[in-house]
Formats: sequence, structure tokens, C-alpha cells
Amino acid sequence: MLTPALESLQLDFDPDDLGPHAAALFAELCRAVRAGMPLSALLLAATLGDVVAHEEAGQAGHIV
Repeated sequence: MLTPALESLQLDFDPDDLGPHAAALFAELCRAVRAGMPLSALLLAATLGDVVAHEEAGQAGHIV
């Protein structure tokens, strides 16, 4: 599980920049990390990277 200090870290990342499939995977990835499921988190992160690379997102169709 994440410590409160790690969970409070904020990156320059806006999930609204993701397409619908990537956003769903990102939400599931966050739940897996919070639940302390490292293998699931690893697989979801790899899948998320692939989806982001191939899914159009946002109004202009690209990730900012």
C-alpha cells in the first residue's frame, strides 16, 4: 500500500488528457496500487502504456 507521503505526490498529469479506455485503465491501476497488488499494477501500467500509444485522446487526438 502507498504511504500517505507517496500518495500526496502530484505529477504534472491530468487524467482528462486520456482517452476513455486509457482513463479506465488508469483508474484501475490506481486501485491496484492502493490495494498493494504490485503484479496487477505492473501489468496494468504496461497495458496503459500500450493503450496510450495507440488510442486517440483529448480534443486534438494527442496526449499533451
